[in-house]
Formats: sequence, structure tokens, C-alpha cells
Amino acid sequence: MCDRITRNPEGTINIIKANVLNVAKANVSGYDLELAYNREMDFSDWGGAESLGFRVFSSYLKENSSQVFSAPVIDRAGQTQGFELPELKVTASMNYRNGPFSGFFQLRWIDEGIRDTLHTEGNQIVRNKIDSAPYADMRLRYEFELDQGFIELFGNMSNVFDEDPPVTPSFGLFSGSSNQTNSGLFGLLGRRFTIGLRDTD
Repeated sequence: MCDRITRNPEGTINIIKANVLNVAKANVSGYDLELAYNREMDFSDWGGAESLGFRVFSSYLKENSSQVFSAPVIDRAGQTQGFELPELKVTASMNYRNGPFSGFFQLRWIDEGIRDTLHTEGNQIVRNKIDSAPYADMRLRYEFELDQGFIELFGNMSNVFDEDPPVTPSFGLFSGSSNQTNSGLFGLLGRRFTIGLRDTD
């Protein structure tokens, strides 16, 4: 950093240029895979167009690292405490439609993670793993035709299997606050229902 220092003729420091320098680096790499299939069907006699569709989307995080000047590389890929970086996430869904009726089911799976990638299990921490978490959601709807338009009756169910979030304890030394799970990644609420009517005209 000698070029950032301007000296006087006798060698004493005159000016130090403390401007911002980009001396760190970050690398992120991974793979995404998406598969989708839709087909017109003829299973029932409900009197409407019938279709069935499937979709699978997966994301694999290979690396999420950073390095500041003259320090070792820190790779957080797989850490699900304090970071939302599971190595693998998969979302699979099925959609069925028959005339005025439609149904949707989705399953989301979050891979098991690490509490802290800088800790070694059995050394700095007893258990450094965080459990995986599956979440299922479903939606049903039926559209009624009225004289002046259409009314939709719908019902949603979130977290169908009432999955509890995995425990990922943390404690802030300066803030004095504690967290029992990563709310940015895992669902905090249990099974939930929503039923309603809406005008779709």
C-alpha cells in the first residue's frame, strides 16, 4: 500500500490516501435443475377441459465463499444458522384442473445444514448439524357461474404435515438477543387453513 502514502522531502508522512479499495473477493457457484410436464387428460365427465401438470425445481449450492485481504477463505455453503444457504433445496408440485375445479399440491424440501461452517463437531461444538425440513401446501378451488359473473370458492392449507422448524439456536453477544430457529428459511407457524369467496369476473 506504499503508493497510498505521500511523504515530505525529509521522509515524514504528509498524506495517507484512505480511500476504499476492493481487496476482498466472493465466489458463488451451483446448479439449478427444472423439469415440467403438462398434459390434457380425460378421466372424468365433469364437463370441462381437464389437465394434469407436474413440476420439479431443485437448486444445489456448491460454493458461497468470501475472503478478505490476507485472510483465509470462508465458505458458508450448507450453513442454515444465521445464513439461508442449504446445499440442496427441492420443490415439487402437482396441478390438476377440470373445468371449474382445480387442485394444487406442493412439497418443499430443505436439506440438512450446518450450524457454523467454522466449527468442527466434537471440538468447538457438540452437534453442528441442523435437521432437514419438509413443507407441504395444498390449494383447492371451484368456480361457480352466476347471472352477473363468476364466484370462486377456495381453500388453502399451509404446512399440511404440521412440520416444526428445526432448532438452530444462536445468541447475539452485543444485542443480547437469542433465536431458536432461522425464520428466514424455516416456517415458524404450524398447519394453517384459509377458506374464502372472491369475485373472479
